[in-house]
Parts: sequence; C-alpha cells; structure tokens
Amino acid sequence: MLNGDSPMSKHEETIFEIDRILSNVIKSIDPSILNFFKNYFEKNMFYLYGDKLELTLVADTNIVISDALSYIKHKKSFLLNLIKSPFIKLLAPPWLKEELEKKIPQVSKKQKIDETEFRIIIEVFLKNITIINSESEEAKSKAFSMIGERDEKDIPYVSLYLSIKSNGILTKDKHMTGIVDIRTWSRPGIAGNVTSIFEKGALSFVFIGEGLPVITQLIYELCALILRGIWEATLMIAGAITALIKGGINAVSKSPDWFKALLGILAIILLINDKSRESVIDGINNFVQGVINVLKWFYEVFKSIIEVITSFIEYGLVTLYYLLTKVADTISTYQNIQQKSISA
Repeated sequence: MLNGDSPMSKHEETIFEIDRILSNVIKSIDPSILNFFKNYFEKNMFYLYGDKLELTLVADTNIVISDALSYIKHKKSFLLNLIKSPFIKLLAPPWLKEELEKKIPQVSKKQKIDETEFRIIIEVFLKNITIINSESEEAKSKAFSMIGERDEKDIPYVSLYLSIKSNGILTKDKHMTGIVDIRTWSRPGIAGNVTSIFEKGALSFVFIGEGLPVITQLIYELCALILRGIWEATLMIAGAITALIKGGINAVSKSPDWFKALLGILAIILLINDKSRESVIDGINNFVQGVINVLKWFYEVFKSIIEVITSFIEYGLVTLYYLLTKVADTISTYQNIQQKSISA
C-alpha cells in the first residue's frame, strides 16, 4: 500500500492476490498453451462474432528500429516480448523490408553500433511480422490524400491499414499521429495492456468452462464427506452414552433379587451418609461434566470445520467473480477496439 492510500478491504486483497497469481501463470506458460486458450475462447465465445480474439496492427519501420536499438543498448524490448503472444498479430507491407535495408547502415553508423548485430536483432522482429501485399488501389489513393503531403514513405503503411481494416498502426511517426481517420498506437506498452486483458480473459474463460465444474464437484463431495463424518461421529457418541446407560440398567435388571436388595440397601446408606451422598453427587456431576466437555469439544471442532468450508466457499465465489469480470473486460475491450477500427 502506498503512502496516503486507503487500506484495501479483504475482498480487494483477495482480488489483487488472484490477479497476481494469474499474471504469473501467464508469464510462465508456453505461447502454444496461450494459443490453446485463445482458440478455446474463440470457439466457445466468439462464434457469436465470427472473429478472432487478437489485436491486429500494422508495424512501421521506426517502431522496429527503436525497439531493436533498445534491445542492443539495454537488453530490453517490449515489442519483442509482445510479439510472442498469440493475441497480437503484426503485419507490414513489403516496403518495410526495403526501408529497413536503407536505414540499417545509416542508424548503425549514427548510433555507433555493430551493423551485423543490428541486422540479426531486426531479423528476429521480422520473423514475427507478417509481410502482406493487400493494398487496394482505392486504399492507396485514400492513403495518398491523407498522408502524401506529410511523408510519402508512410503511404504503404496507411494503405495496408485501410485495406485490411486493422486495429491501427504501431508507430512513433509524428506524421501519422493526429489524423482522425488513422488510428495509431504510439507505444507497444498500450498494445501490451490490450493483449494482457485478452490473455487473462481467455484463461479465465477456460477456468470457468473446464475447471469450474470439476472444482464445484470436488467442493460438494468434500463438504458431503465432512458433514457425513460429523453426523456419524455424533451418532457414535450418542450411541455410546445410551449404550452405557442401557447397559447399566440391563445389568441391574438381570441380577438376582438378593443383589438388587443389596444395591437398594447400599443406596439408602449412601443417601443417609452425608459424605457418601456428596461423593455420589460429585461422581454424577463429573460424569455429566465429562459428557458436556466432550460435546463442547465436538462443537468447537464442528465450528472450525464449518469456518474453513465457509472461507473456502467465500474465496471460491470471489475467484469466480474475478474470472467473470476478466471475461467481461475482454469482450468489452474487443468490442471497443473493433468499433474504433470500423469508425477509422
């Protein structure tokens, strides 16, 4: 908790912990497994839309160069980590390779870096960028009217963006920003936030669809087993006490008459004698108190078990709420992106 922040409630702390666990799970699993989650979501949820759960962006030259430089100098590249996710698809026109071929020697010399190493890093990026030539003449004409006067080298990117109706152009080029009909993503981190929402939503949907029925059944069977054990233990204790009392009565009833008479005389003597009477009363009280102590202990055990079950169910309900929220966030984010892409 930061200074000045109000303390989180128990519910918020649980949500925060679940989100942390889910984030760590996503970071640690193989992209092929993430792809399974993606396909599962598309098959069972997105059949309503007939589309894929992915962010489709056109990548331009400057974003590739800037991230390649970041990797060489700082060994960090947000874009390189981003493109490993199956929830994002980067596209580019053939012009990207031509422009990179021209700029690599210039940038290497200017930044004083090894050109060969620079080319190797850029090649890694290019392996994860799909080069397509789907620019229609109408899109080229519109792109020229939109960006031609600013920078003709950006026309192929805008043209491809218009042709395939992608979700935007991943670029830091100021020539393309500020144009109403062109949606740009200036930082890979923004796209990363979207893919993170998609990843959590898809994984949550798999948990709900596949894990929830199994977990619910396990909880039901566990609760039934515990309650059945408690009930059987209760019957056993009650049976033992009843058997003890009945056994004593039956033993007396089956004894000879002289033994019964003797017991009667002893009972009278015990009742007449103060100390004996007190001893009998103490014995009865101790027996009753012993039974009460056993029942109290049994009650505390039962209470503790119920509290554990209640906490487990409460945590489960909070988890379910979190998972449903992530699925809803995914659908909402997807619809929002699609609407902006269509309007663009």
